[in-house]
Amino acid sequence: MFAFTKQEQRFVLFLLFSFLIGLGVSYYRKARLARPNPEWAATQQAALQEFQSSSQATAEANGGDTLIAGKPEAKPIPLHVSKASLVSKIDINAASAEELASLPRIGPATAQKILDYRLQQGAFQSIEDLKKVKGIGPATFEKIKEHVTVKASLR
Repeated sequence: MFAFTKQEQRFVLFLLFSFLIGLGVSYYRKARLARPNPEWAATQQAALQEFQSSSQATAEANGGDTLIAGKPEAKPIPLHVSKASLVSKIDINAASAEELASLPRIGPATAQKILDYRLQQGAFQSIEDLKKVKGIGPATFEKIKEHVTVKASLR
């Protein structure tokens, strides 16, 4: 084999065989997934039909509202909704660490820094004062400014 030593030739052969085995495994997995199990498909279809019929019966019994454990059916949150859109305005002078951590780009460590700053420097006078907290730069401030407020503080 070319100008390789015996050890290099073995290594190249090992790589070649490993590659071929990998291709075989990949092909097998794709072929296996492409061929559905008819028993499983029939079971899934029967379960889906049973669920749909029981949901309709429950909705009809409750006047059109589907109930799950006594509560109206919750609407799923779309995947494109960020945690920022779920947060109402937070008063940064009264917020807890958990409330601050719910803001976009603010984790537990930065929330603690905000609390420490508030203890050392006093109440925030405006939301722009958040930029003075280490770890909150212009990009982070832009993400959180619409979710925070400063209410009148008792000094």
